[in-house]
Amino acid sequence: MNILFRIYFIHSGVDKEITFYCFYFLFRQKYEEKDLHAKCMADLGLVALEKADNVTPSLMISCCSRLLHSTNRLAPILRGTHLWITTYYSVLSEGEICIPWNWKDTA
Repeated sequence: MNILFRIYFIHSGVDKEITFYCFYFLFRQKYEEKDLHAKCMADLGLVALEKADNVTPSLMISCCSRLLHSTNRLAPILRGTHLWITTYYSVLSEGEICIPWNWKDTA
C-alpha cells in the first residue's frame, strides 16, 4: 500500500472505522485477484498471466472471472501461452498475447 495514502488517512481525521474498511476492501481485492490469477493459470494451462500497470485489481478480477467462465472453450486455445491483460488486443513478437480486460466474448 502506498505510504502517502496511509499518511493521508492518518492525518485527515477520517474516522478509524472508515479507514479500516477502506484498507480491508483493498486487501480483500488483492487476495481475490491473486486467487483468481492462480486459478486462471491452472485451469487455462497458461505459461504466464500478467497485467499492464494500468489494469487495476478490480478490472483484473472481472477479466479473470470471465476467462474462468469460458474455460471449456478457451483452455485448448490458450494452453501454453503467455497472456497479458491490457487495454488492447495484440500479439507481441515473442508470441505473447495481449487482450483487454473487457475482452469481447463472441460465443
